Amino acid sequence: MRPVRIEGSQGERIWGVNVRAVETDGRILANVLNLSRIAQRVRFVATPGTRRVLNLMDGKPLELPFTLRPLEPMLLATPLGSHLDI
Repeated sequence: MRPVRIEGSQGERIWGVNVRAVETDGRILANVLNLSRIAQRVRFVATPGTRRVLNLMDGKPLELPFTLRPLEPMLLATPLGSHLDI
C-alpha cells in the first residue's frame, strides 16, 4: 500500500495528479503535482489517518480537502504518528 494517496473531495479517484512520497525522520514528505488543465479539489490521505498537513513551499498548514491548481507543485509534510510535530 502507498504511504500517501490523493483522492477527490468525496473519496473518488482523480485523473492527472502525480504524487511521490517518502518516509523520513518520523514524517511523510510528498511531492504533489496536478498535471491536468483544471483545478481539482482533493483530499490528502496517509496511513494511518491524516490530521495535519503542512505545505513546505509556504510554511502554512493546509485545510483538508484543498485545491490543487494546474502545474503548481506542492511539497507536503505530515507526521507518521499523532504525537509527532511537523
